[in-house]
Amino acid sequence: MTQRPKEEVRARIVEGAAAAFAADGYAGTTIGAVAARARVSTGNVYRYFEGKEELFAAALPASFAGDFARAHPRQSEGAGRGA
Repeated sequence: MTQRPKEEVRARIVEGAAAAFAADGYAGTTIGAVAARARVSTGNVYRYFEGKEELFAAALPASFAGDFARAHPRQSEGAGRGA
């Protein structure tokens, strides 16, 4: 029987991602670190999000990510592309 995505699990992943990005920055954050903070497997993170960029967009409001990238282009390289 296939499990359906759960909003509670997704919310924990987003919270874990926000904490990881705040602590380690975009470049320093790994999917594994997000998974550990969210208390889920790395594979489960990928079940809910395609990758780090999508996770970053979910963890931070698009307006914040865009403002930060414009103000700090070197620190946000690779973050928020297409956001």
